Amino acid sequence: MLSTLLTCPIDGTPLSSIDKQLQCSQGHHFDISRQGYINLLPVQHKKSKNPGDTKAMLAVRTAFLNTGFYHQIANQLNQLAIEYLPESHSFSTLDAGCGEGYYFDHFFNSLPQQPISSQPNEYIGLDISKFAIDAASRRNKAITWVVGSNKNPPVKAESIDLIFCTFGFYHFAGFKKILKPGGIVILTEAAPNHLIQLRKIIYPEVKQSTLPDISQATEMGYQLLTTQSLSYDIDLNNHQLMNLLQMMPHFYKSKQAGKATAKKTELLRCSVDVNFRVLKLM
Repeated sequence: MLSTLLTCPIDGTPLSSIDKQLQCSQGHHFDISRQGYINLLPVQHKKSKNPGDTKAMLAVRTAFLNTGFYHQIANQLNQLAIEYLPESHSFSTLDAGCGEGYYFDHFFNSLPQQPISSQPNEYIGLDISKFAIDAASRRNKAITWVVGSNKNPPVKAESIDLIFCTFGFYHFAGFKKILKPGGIVILTEAAPNHLIQLRKIIYPEVKQSTLPDISQATEMGYQLLTTQSLSYDIDLNNHQLMNLLQMMPHFYKSKQAGKATAKKTELLRCSVDVNFRVLKLM
């Protein structure tokens, strides 16, 4: 079932389902793909022909995530999200930068699917990569998957209760447009020691990383409610290690010598170090 909250990315008016298309009152129409997702990223909003993750990156990411190494991240994210969902009525959620859908699918399946009220819950997964959305639509047919940008999410104003942004590029102004007053944003981010052992292999010198500054969010009217952390170790064989490396930006930033060392590493114990920040739009 397609979400009722989608809007035309060109003029911002609501979209209605007609046959196998979505159409706005101004006559703009968008095909529903065979897999069930919708591309709402106009050409003029693209910086390249195929922005976002490639098929190759998504293939190794799917393979790695399906091993369950990040299952604990998904579990803690779910537990945190449930604390902020409305208790007395149905809710709307959006995964901004959903990738191939691992975390949002996990969230969806952690909840009872019988809505509290007669109004069904809304689940929208958004990513700028059409390859990511294609993969996500194969993972879960009950979620509405949309090709679009976090800067201009094609969603009705003040319609979303909760936004996930998991290892993604957040855009607080874009989120503010679609969040209800009192709406929640949950940021899941790599903490300073995340995969530090792998980074030491591929870089001659590892710089101490810090969490991104979110002071701009405060200036826009968001309040930081809470911060949580999660740390644990995983043991990776060479195949799993290379899948992890190739799904990260580090693969494209590191030099050939570092990649060659990683290829020769048969087993590596690696630290998972993640931070969760919960923001509320006041």
